[in-house]
Amino acid sequence: MEKLRGQFEDFLLCEALDVPRGSFYNHVVYGKKENTWYHKRRKEYSLLIQKIFDENRQIVGAKKNFEILKKEGHHVSEAFVRERMRELGLASVRNQSKAIYQDRQKRNLSKKDLLQQCFRAAKPNQVWGLRNPWEGLIFHSDWGTPYFSFSFQSLLKNRQVEHSFSKPRTPYDNAVAESFFATLKREELYRKDYTSEKHLAQALAAYIDFYNSKRPHKTLGYLTPKEMEEGTVRSQRFKK
Repeated sequence: MEKLRGQFEDFLLCEALDVPRGSFYNHVVYGKKENTWYHKRRKEYSLLIQKIFDENRQIVGAKKNFEILKKEGHHVSEAFVRERMRELGLASVRNQSKAIYQDRQKRNLSKKDLLQQCFRAAKPNQVWGLRNPWEGLIFHSDWGTPYFSFSFQSLLKNRQVEHSFSKPRTPYDNAVAESFFATLKREELYRKDYTSEKHLAQALAAYIDFYNSKRPHKTLGYLTPKEMEEGTVRSQRFKK
């Protein structure tokens, strides 16, 4: 295990080889001879701090690591823990992870709101908030993390779809999609218990088919979205 240390995290090695972490850390701490008590103490606490950090999914900073050590009866200062964590290169991923991820994903993206709360399109497939995209249209969304994922942005780019963004913390800019998800929750998700991911996927597919093909919509004059789209297409063809 010592040979593999550094290539893999300690808790993964212990789980893979079925070795209690306490035994492993005791071996590492007490099985090495250092020249002075000071070095032994620094080494011991560095290992303990790393152990606490790993066991807590890398989300504890110096303050929480210090509090855990204190609960376990260790007499060290928060500054001492902070210094050891800095030496080990340990930083909590909790506080800044989402902001860092979003900033990285959004840095080179356009953030224009192309709709400005104008949700009436002149023809089908001009503006979308929810559908499988193809070329030559606008996809409008809020600033949710999935919309900035590499795979989703690659899909939009490959299909030549322009991405429009609502303003942060302004749900009215994305009212159509927000209304759909609220309806989905009230009419489907809040009414059932799903036994598996497959069951959920099947239920969502069935509901979306119902929503588009069978459910009358007041804003469409009690037509279904499918009827409205087909009628609009026929009308445009007739005009031509």
